[in-house]
Amino acid sequence: MKTVLMTFIFTTFSTMAHARLQTMVADYTQFLGKTSSSTRIMKNSPLNRGKDMRPKTVLKGVLYFGGSDRKRALLSSSTQQFLCESGFSTIYSVYDTPNRSQINCNGNTTRYRKIGEAKSSDNAGSRVRTFLEDIYDIIQSNGTLGPIYLHCWYGVHASNTIAQIALKQFCGVSDSELARNWDTVDIYDSLGSKGMRKNIKKIQNFSPYQDLMISAKQRQHICH
Repeated sequence: MKTVLMTFIFTTFSTMAHARLQTMVADYTQFLGKTSSSTRIMKNSPLNRGKDMRPKTVLKGVLYFGGSDRKRALLSSSTQQFLCESGFSTIYSVYDTPNRSQINCNGNTTRYRKIGEAKSSDNAGSRVRTFLEDIYDIIQSNGTLGPIYLHCWYGVHASNTIAQIALKQFCGVSDSELARNWDTVDIYDSLGSKGMRKNIKKIQNFSPYQDLMISAKQRQHICH
């Protein structure tokens, strides 16, 4: 009897958790806009607050990436405030150290962190590992943690690489498809330039962490 009861409780809790995740994904998709892939720019989205942001959806309701609204710099204060007020849990900048580690607004707190570029060794590096842990926590939070916005300067090279690593970790996307994704996000015809192709190698060298795997049902909610 105890085993049956525990199974019922677990199943009920799991169903409720998936329902909350599904609701969060639906809410952010409706608010920020629908997109069919991690390479399609969300042109009419309220998240597109500057010509260089060019936001794209990586994991629906969980992870978005692009550039900065201030070119080669951190996000403007107004965009940081917008993300906070929109319920985002974390902003990650690839290149620059934020002036403030968190933004507070209307009962929400949004962290602002530097991630650095993905490394060629050490499975993309410890900071990428922390970034993936944050994504995992959002997925497992039953809708209580908001999404992440990841940015570099133009949303073309460094953040694109980390975004594809996230797709590999959580959606099981193949290396060949990830390489095509990376090639498609070409704003300045610069992806084939010297030194840039190493980023695809970083994606290919990454091996998903077993302890950060998510369920097939969770994948259905967040993956394209």
